Amino acid sequence: MSQNPPEIAGGRRRGLCLAALLALLLALPAWPAAQAQGSRKAKQDAAEEKQRSQGSGQKKAKTMRNPRVAKALQETHELMDQGKDQEALAKLAALQLNRVDGYDKAMVLQYFGFVYFNLDRDDEAMAKFKEAIDLKELDETGQLRLEFNLAQLYMQAERYQDARQLLESWMARAPEVKPEHHYLLALAYYKLELFDKALEASLLSLQGEEPPKKGWLQLALALYIERDDYKNGATIAEQLAVLYPSKTHWLQLSAFYAQLERDDDALAVLQIAYRSGFLEEDREIRRLGRLFMNHDIPFRAAQVFTKALEEKKLEENAEAYELLAESWIFARELDKAIEPMRKAAELWKTGDLYVRLAQLHVERDDWKDAVAALDKAFEKDRLDARREGRAHLLLGVSHYNLKQITAAERAFRKASEFEDQREPASQWLKHLEVERNKGG
Repeated sequence: MSQNPPEIAGGRRRGLCLAALLALLLALPAWPAAQAQGSRKAKQDAAEEKQRSQGSGQKKAKTMRNPRVAKALQETHELMDQGKDQEALAKLAALQLNRVDGYDKAMVLQYFGFVYFNLDRDDEAMAKFKEAIDLKELDETGQLRLEFNLAQLYMQAERYQDARQLLESWMARAPEVKPEHHYLLALAYYKLELFDKALEASLLSLQGEEPPKKGWLQLALALYIERDDYKNGATIAEQLAVLYPSKTHWLQLSAFYAQLERDDDALAVLQIAYRSGFLEEDREIRRLGRLFMNHDIPFRAAQVFTKALEEKKLEENAEAYELLAESWIFARELDKAIEPMRKAAELWKTGDLYVRLAQLHVERDDWKDAVAALDKAFEKDRLDARREGRAHLLLGVSHYNLKQITAAERAFRKASEFEDQREPASQWLKHLEVERNKGG
């Protein structure tokens, strides 16, 4: 009887917890934890293996010698298929393993391993698999399959050195090494901080005919970040963004471009993320708006900030309204800058933004509102020393244009007390004196 046990594959009920490989935006997904499959899958594998052996002229698969053991394993298989793992374990224990040897013993040990695995007794499962492997009684295909299963369990148990050694041995003998195998070895190297080896194996995992999986690309990206290799990292980030478009991947790619001083590309990628609806957080929207400003596209920045404030995606604080006002100012839309600057001034802890609001009114020849804004600036707790003299000068100019000469003179005299405004304030005072003499 040729008996092939259930195979461990991806998707087990307990996920493999790996430490985050990136502090940046993304963390690597765990290597899929192993899962014990039912006997139907095992029988299918056995049939395929038999067909391959017969078709290729390879040595026939080994068969079990003891009919009693073969029958017990078949019954064990059926119990596992029904989810009766405790009964399956009892069936195996009744075989008295010390009375079984050779290929039969290796098969029994495998079944012990799979039942323990189903029962979440992973240490015992690994021990039984290791015993079966060490017997070297399985045929080549079965031996390799079990070694890879055990390597997966070692990874799940965070026994990375054991996983590394087993995988290296396995890959040296396996007839076909697939990208997922290179990825698993790369992950083991990474956990052992063997970063050069990890990168080499990781890049091999990306060379298959099919598009690489997201986790494989993320591991390569983490390794390039580890080496501060942002140029190659950007190449990987591009693949992630194209193959697996998501907020994280677009933001990550934009950050790489910014690191490489590819500012136009950084903005272009961030716009894609914005149009795709991925930018929802305050800091993300502010970054996009600032990039528009840095690229001399203030009108687009103003549109982004306006929409975000309306949709409550930007916190309604002084900084947000000031950013919006600045955008309109640089877009030469002073009328549209007034209201957000007024809101920013109201929310700001000092009177400094009221001074900026007054400047906007002055530039629009709106002298009355300029005076009102400056009065509010002085009502606040304090003004920045660099702006206080300027505020008095603007107040004087505004009063002058309202023909409030006494108030203007008082403001200019106050402005002259500040070194940075002394000269213009003195000139205005002389001008007032000349006008007074003419009128006299």
